[in-house]
Order: sequence, then structure tokens, then C-alpha cells
Amino acid sequence: MTGVADLLSMLLKITFLGIIASQLLPYIRLPSLAYRILLPLSKRSGYRTGMTVALGHAAAGAANRGDGTESIRLRRQVVELHMTGPASNLLGASLKLAKTLFQFNQHAAAAEWLGELDRATAGDHMLKPSILLIAAYALSRLGRYQEARSALERASSLSVRWDRWLQRRRLGSPRYHWDLAMAQGYVASLSGAFPEAMRFYERAYGLSLTLSRDDRLASLNNLAATSLELGHADRAAGCVDEINQLAGTQSWRGRDQFLVLIGRLRLAEGRLPEARIDLERGLNPTSPNLLTLVHLADVAYRQGAFDDAVAFADRIQIDPRDPPTRHRLGEIFRKLAEVDEVSGRLSAAEQHRQRADALSRPPPPASPPAEDPLFRRVQWALAGKRFVATGSTEAAALGLYLTGWLWLGVWILLPLRLPLPAVLAQVGLLAVFLVASRPLIAWAARPRPTSA
Repeated sequence: MTGVADLLSMLLKITFLGIIASQLLPYIRLPSLAYRILLPLSKRSGYRTGMTVALGHAAAGAANRGDGTESIRLRRQVVELHMTGPASNLLGASLKLAKTLFQFNQHAAAAEWLGELDRATAGDHMLKPSILLIAAYALSRLGRYQEARSALERASSLSVRWDRWLQRRRLGSPRYHWDLAMAQGYVASLSGAFPEAMRFYERAYGLSLTLSRDDRLASLNNLAATSLELGHADRAAGCVDEINQLAGTQSWRGRDQFLVLIGRLRLAEGRLPEARIDLERGLNPTSPNLLTLVHLADVAYRQGAFDDAVAFADRIQIDPRDPPTRHRLGEIFRKLAEVDEVSGRLSAAEQHRQRADALSRPPPPASPPAEDPLFRRVQWALAGKRFVATGSTEAAALGLYLTGWLWLGVWILLPLRLPLPAVLAQVGLLAVFLVASRPLIAWAARPRPTSA
């Protein structure tokens, strides 16, 4: 009997450690090869957590490579997997999909997903700050500046109960206030309110002094860009010098945008050949930034390279929505129309003048996103539900459960030689804890009904 008890105890230890590893899988980082192996194994075994983790890693990798189509496809697969699980998991997967849609310029679709997530979460929900901040960015890119400001006002006034100390700490942290100030500056800048944007970016810069190097570099980059918009080239040059000193030769997240910033500074200083070189270095060949093309067209025009200016301007097939860029691009098209007329290209002159006239008018409302069956299914799954923070009763129940789980784990993992009845008791308790975990978590994170 002792041999049977020892063998069973060893198997129980291995099983317990496997359970712990599976629970920690979403929170630990493994080598890429491990995720490539995990995905087919999880599909064969039906292990949903393994599938969602491996697909999420693959989606992040595709996004880093700039492959938006693949990244979005994988994020949608993760949402599909969570359709049959707890609805609370569906929120997180949908938020990551919305972030990816925004990252790859599908702003209308991102705003639609974020609007549904906003409706389905109360102000004290842990995902609410991220939902509101990303929604502000997406709405501003659609020209819906008032809605974006409203989202940021709500984000700045979120409050939670006294016992939600982790969320309270997050909302009061310099990092959160930096994220908020950067979003406020972004919305103000897109709407053309550059003095207001400068105030927000100055606040973000002050907060970034306690944050990471990349955060400080991003703050300086935005300060310099806004200074150029306000005609303060000297201040922009000072920010550029500080960025060069801080970044050195190391790479950082916004290096390409910084090259464009240097090009804009050289343009403001009248150093046209250098401006063109820097702007072309910062131009993404596969997905060119619209504002970079506008500045390149401006530089080429000032250099007298009119054919190049036309080529850069004509690459902009979709008119910008923000007033400053619309005005700048409209002026370029008017100048190009004059050059066309002098050169006898009357048809081209008329086309460029029509583009300029269209840009002088307010943009039409953004087209709604294409019908998305997956979004409708998620909308249906969340209909009439509203997710709130875990209550005191639920938190106490989860705390008791985790305490019991901890003590059971200590008992199982201690190097003790136990009799067979004690080992069988461990097996029974582990089975009870496993069976109880899913309904307990679903109960604690359950949505509340609404009248929606």
C-alpha cells in the first residue's frame, strides 16, 4: 500500500504543477517555438486556453511585422473561441481586436467595437480606462472630436470603490495620467487646437520624467511637432536635440516618426534638400503616412521639382479628415494647379483644383464599417448585460477559494510520505477545487442585467 500511495502522490504532484502551469500560461512569456508547438497540440486536444494564448502570440507577431490582415484574422479567431466561454473573457478578446483594428487604420470598425464594449462595461470595470482611451483615438481619426473629448472627460473622472485598491492605484498613477494627457493632446492636435494640444503635451512631458525612456521620447516628439505647428522652430529644435541626446544610437518605438519630425524641422528652417532626405527616410514604402506625403509634396514644390510634387500628392487617394492636414494639402493642390496651367496641362489643373475645393469644405461623415457577422454575434452575446467590478461578497468568496487552493497545494507539494487515505483525500479535494473553479469565477465575474 505504501508503494501505491507514493506513486499516486507523485502523480498528484505532477498533475498539480501542470494545472498551475496551465493557469499561468496567459501571463508568462515563452520562446516563439513553444507557441508554434502549443497551437497544433492545443487544437488536437481541444485545450482552449492554449489555443487562445498561441493565437494571441501569433497575432502580436504579425502586427510587429506590419501584417495587419493576418493579425486581425488571428484576433478574430481568438474572439470566436471565447464566444462559447465566460462572457467576461469575451470582453478582453474583443478589446484586443479593437486595438488591432485601430492600429491598422480600420478606425470605423474599431470605433464600433469599442462603442459596444463601452456600453457593456460600468465605470468601475477594469477594462473601462483602456476602452475610453482607445475610443478617443479612433473617434478623433473619424473627425468625431466632440465624442472623443467626451470619452476622455469620462476617462479622467473614473472612480472605483475604496476596496478596489489595484484599480484605484492604476487610475492615480503617473502612467495613467500620462496616457490621458497624450490622448487629450492628440485629439486637440487633430482638431487644429494646437495651443490646447501644447498644454496637454507639456503636462505629459512632466509626467514622463518618472516613466520609461520611450515615454519621455514620445512626449518630446509630440512637443516638437506641436511647436512647429505653432511656428516655434527654435523650441522644436531644442526638443530634437534633447531626443538625440536621450536616444543616442539605440532604437526606440517612434524612430520613424522622429525622422519625419526632423524633416519637418528642416523644412521650417528652409533646408530643403535635408528635409527631403529625412522625410523620405521616414516614409513607409508599403503603408505611407499621409502627413509625410503632404510634407514631401510641399518640399518638392518648393524645390521646383513639380513632377515629384504631383507624384507625392497624387499618392494620397483618400482625403484627410483633420482640418490642419486638409488645409495644408488643399494649398498644395492649388499651387500644383497653377503650375499645371502654366505648363499647359489644363485637365490636370482642373483635377487638382477640384481636389483643393473639396478639401476646403468640411469632410463628409465617415462611412460606416462593413457589416461584420462576428461583431453582430458578439453584440448579441452581450445584449442586455453590463459588467461591473467584482463586489465585496464575490471578492471574499474568491479569496477564500484561493486560500484553500494555496493550502491544498502546499499539502500536495510538501515532500511527505502520506498514507493512502490521506493521498486519496488530496485527490478528492483537488477534484472539488477543479470542479468548483469555473462556476465560481463565472459567478464572481457575472454581468448584471440592464434594460438595454
